[in-house]
Amino acid sequence: MPGAEHDALIAAAESVPTPTWSDRALLACLRKLRDGGPTEWRSITVHDGWPLRDTDGFCIVYSWPGLGPVGLRAALEGSRDAPLWADGVYSEPFAGGEPTPEQFGWEIADFGVAEPLGTRAGRLVHDDAGIGWWGVAPLPV
Repeated sequence: MPGAEHDALIAAAESVPTPTWSDRALLACLRKLRDGGPTEWRSITVHDGWPLRDTDGFCIVYSWPGLGPVGLRAALEGSRDAPLWADGVYSEPFAGGEPTPEQFGWEIADFGVAEPLGTRAGRLVHDDAGIGWWGVAPLPV
């Protein structure tokens, strides 16, 4: 469920004067996790998030009950490869086009963050702060 940290991240993202693709994707993800979707969005707590500056994408730090914190690096480049990109529920990435930042953010929210990690939980790469990272390399560890 959204909390104060999540609300503050949305407010900060909404206040960016000239948002980049990455800013827009992050905001779409944060809003989707606040507003809900077809998966387990009520089970997660968002702690932090930031747009990537070197490529189109973003990082988000969240937790599940009994597991956390978890970090996900979601980047458009490389996202069609395992383990990240969903199958185009909100866009048609395999039909020859790129998703909009909003479509990308929605898919990451619903099918990356709000889906249980399953066996991926045992393969997280931990940083010095104890955050277990997964997603598109390079991971911020």
